[in-house]
Amino acid sequence: MIVQRMVLKVKTGSQDSVVGLLKAARAGLDDPSSMRILTSEIGVPRHTVVYELTVESVEENRKRWTEWMNRAETPAFMEKWFEVVEDWNDEYYNIEV
Repeated sequence: MIVQRMVLKVKTGSQDSVVGLLKAARAGLDDPSSMRILTSEIGVPRHTVVYELTVESVEENRKRWTEWMNRAETPAFMEKWFEVVEDWNDEYYNIEV
């Protein structure tokens, strides 16, 4: 089992919009519980949002991303994404426990 963690730097004042986009994307997943959306109250600036996708393997992760990228609604989602997200970083981890 792996987790893909994406740390997003959101544009000023856009945290709620980013969370809304992620919640909409999460609702469209076969298993919405495989995605967690994290925001901070203390420590991390309000321009940071993290989301995590849990999947069985790197191969399964690639397959899901390919399917998602080929969906008809993805271009419109990405247009909105680039309006509110400044940059992001992907991290992949093995889940040990």
